[in-house]
Amino acid sequence: AASEALRFASATQKTTIDKSATIEEVKKNIAAVFDNRVLGQFVPALNGICSSQRIIDLVNGKLATAVAELKTAGKDTAAIEAQMSTAKAAAIAAQNLFKKVAAAPGDSDAKANLSAAKTKLKEAKKALAGIRGLLETERDSSKNSDDDKPKSSDDAR
Repeated sequence: AASEALRFASATQKTTIDKSATIEEVKKNIAAVFDNRVLGQFVPALNGICSSQRIIDLVNGKLATAVAELKTAGKDTAAIEAQMSTAKAAAIAAQNLFKKVAAAPGDSDAKANLSAAKTKLKEAKKALAGIRGLLETERDSSKNSDDDKPKSSDDAR
């Protein structure tokens, strides 16, 4: 546990652990590393990495497929693609910041990076909400245009 604690410890914490005279002091100082860094920054960073990846996968997967279908139907997808680009860029930026925090949760800038990453993740989620609205508008306009088409004799029965 001591080597794992040193991996997450800040420089000050490493010095404190090294200067510990008794086993009890070492245990107390190692516990402080895990209490402050791992639970406070490492775990949220891992959750953020996963959330960011889900957004990236959504943009590259289902949303890209939906846009391709809309394009083949002759629809204008420029606004949707712009929002997709924004969401993906923000998710990648958030993921990179979360990875920095996960790699060194004991660093002095870890808290600031975690906060910045959360802000980027919110930006990506906001862009996804915009995409959803645009897709719903497109779906509604497609339904309305189908209703405006003349009905065939089979539909009239």
